[in-house]
Amino acid sequence: MPAKLKLGRFLPFINFAAVCERAVIIIGRAIEGSAGTKAVAFATILAVVAGLALSGAATISHDLWASVIRKGHPKHGEELKVARIATIGLAAV
Repeated sequence: MPAKLKLGRFLPFINFAAVCERAVIIIGRAIEGSAGTKAVAFATILAVVAGLALSGAATISHDLWASVIRKGHPKHGEELKVARIATIGLAAV
C-alpha cells in the first residue's frame, strides 16, 4: 500500500523562502567549486523565484482580474493594484 503523499513534496516552489533555503543547502553540498560558483548558482535560483512571482502576479492581475472578473474593462490603475496584492499573496503562500 503506497504511503500518503504530501502536496509540499510536489510543489516546493510555493514557499519562496523555503526554496532559497533548500537551494543553499543543495548548492553547498553539490558544488565543490569556489565561493564565486556558489554565488552565481544562488543568484540564478533567486532569479527563477523572482520570475515565478512575477509571472504569477501577472497571470492573476491580467488574466483573472482584468479579463475574467472585470470582463476586459478594468478601472484605471486597478490591474497594478491587483498585481501588487497578488505578489504579496504569492510570497505568503
